[in-house]
Amino acid sequence: MTDENKTLKEARDETRAAILAGAKVTCPCCKQLVKIYPRPISAQMARWLIALVRMHAKDPHWIHVHEIGVALGLGPKAHAADFAKLRYWHLIESREKDSDDTTRRSSGYWRPTDHGIGFVRDSVRVPSHAKIYDAHFLGWKDPNKLVTIRDSLRKEFNYDELMRTPLK
Repeated sequence: MTDENKTLKEARDETRAAILAGAKVTCPCCKQLVKIYPRPISAQMARWLIALVRMHAKDPHWIHVHEIGVALGLGPKAHAADFAKLRYWHLIESREKDSDDTTRRSSGYWRPTDHGIGFVRDSVRVPSHAKIYDAHFLGWKDPNKLVTIRDSLRKEFNYDELMRTPLK
């Protein structure tokens, strides 16, 4: 079967199988590079988590991401895209959004999990890198390589490292 005769589902399934096997693939539909990116908990993500845990300790409620940006001195419109990735490590959880709102992925309201609080308190270690594809968690790069909050704070985000890291 040629690429032109494949259904969209077949193309997706083949692409997903190839990337799960660790290959870099050109999408048969859009011709873009498709790759799983192993993502660490960056220093920025760790700082946002610390702020959330501190705020939650003072007043345990759902906290809007804009409030966290303000607490960090970044303002209410601070870019927090990577913050939401902490959910892959089960460090934070999102409040359900209104079912009518199709314009947003989440409600924007978060709270730390017990696991997240333990991570901030330096009593919990988590896998160093999550494998993420198309905003979906696919597993751990190396489930036995664990890091602490201190490890995460030492390491600033490195785009070049992210792009060159091969999957094992």
